[in-house]
Amino acid sequence: MNDSIAAQKLSSPIDLIKRSVSIFFERKNLVYFLKIYAFLLPFTVFSLIQDRFFDFSAQDASDPTQFFSKYAWMILPAVIIAIAGLVFSFWVRVAGIFAIDKVVSGMVLPIKETFGTAWKMLFKFSLLDIILGMVTVIGFILLIIPGFIFLIWFLFSEFELVTKGTGIRQSMSNSKKLVSGRFWAVTGRLLVFFLFMSLISIILSLMPFGIGSVLNTLGGPLFAIPFFLLYKELSSTTQLV
Repeated sequence: MNDSIAAQKLSSPIDLIKRSVSIFFERKNLVYFLKIYAFLLPFTVFSLIQDRFFDFSAQDASDPTQFFSKYAWMILPAVIIAIAGLVFSFWVRVAGIFAIDKVVSGMVLPIKETFGTAWKMLFKFSLLDIILGMVTVIGFILLIIPGFIFLIWFLFSEFELVTKGTGIRQSMSNSKKLVSGRFWAVTGRLLVFFLFMSLISIILSLMPFGIGSVLNTLGGPLFAIPFFLLYKELSSTTQLV
């Protein structure tokens, strides 16, 4: 199947974005998503406070002794918060994908059930994310083109793992199969999605008092839904074993 034929079976990126906006801002869906991503707000607020009230100068960075004497009291809390933030970010990402899958199917589940299901997948999802990061980075280090190809091939691996419960290797293999024969059709849509995300992020960054950062955190599903809708369309036209 060549790209021109495959592209005819896929919605345009603008249509996918429009559908995503409609899904995200439907009242019951919006409330559902906000409840999930609100769990990341404490870490967003901490980051804003840190940037606002602590001035890490270049001199501090060049003089470890001065740095530790000046900021020793906050190193342990910062490390604890950073680790907790990492765990929660993975957990919320899994819950977010699970929630998007249910919303697209016309369901809204209790928050407790959503996070409970996400918790069971957390370790496997985190391991997959680490592997994907390593594979992509190695690809970019060796040559830019392999890194770009790996990024596109395995982009839907996390959706496969969360929505179908497949293993790490199978999720990566299925993601590659979804893109097979439609690489450029998929890439073109992804580029438009990234432009959409960048535009929204730039607009939000102009808002004062960290409001933009808070809205950017809560708007996570809006950025993810276009990718998920594309994933569903690819899945509907691809036979996976």
